[in-house]
Amino acid sequence: INVSAGDSGYLDANSCTCGYYNEKHELVPKDRLKYQNENCVVAADNGIYTIGSVDELKEAIPLLGGYYYQLTTNIDITEDWTPWGSETQPFSGVFDGNNKTITLTKNIGKDDMDNVGFFGYAKGKDCKITNLNLVVEGDVLGREVVGALVGHNECQIENVTVQINNVTGKNYV
Repeated sequence: INVSAGDSGYLDANSCTCGYYNEKHELVPKDRLKYQNENCVVAADNGIYTIGSVDELKEAIPLLGGYYYQLTTNIDITEDWTPWGSETQPFSGVFDGNNKTITLTKNIGKDDMDNVGFFGYAKGKDCKITNLNLVVEGDVLGREVVGALVGHNECQIENVTVQINNVTGKNYV
């Protein structure tokens, strides 16, 4: 995840110019980061986490809280996708596609999964998915509560287009 301004190398709680967080959302000094063991994110001083690659998207996934994410370019995902957010850890932030396209060439989910979609479970008073084009060339597979963009949705959705190949499930598809 890129910094668009003010990279200080660590979060200064007083100035909030940049932040590195582990999976517990604790501050971690830059020299102690272990990317393979900790989910790290860098935020600009404007609080927007910019995403410009598949790797940056994967880094953002563990940060399910009320963060603001914004795509900076079109992204092609060439591997099976595990839905972002679950019933116990829902996506509750703002995802601004910035009128960019995410293309998935493989499948989303599996036949035995519930709450399947690009976002598996989206819920929160400020939750919003906006300005996104989603193209799923593979299949969306699940058991219950299945959709291309969102499986279980309690989130505001605006200006989103979805192109899908096939969505399958047993209930609430």
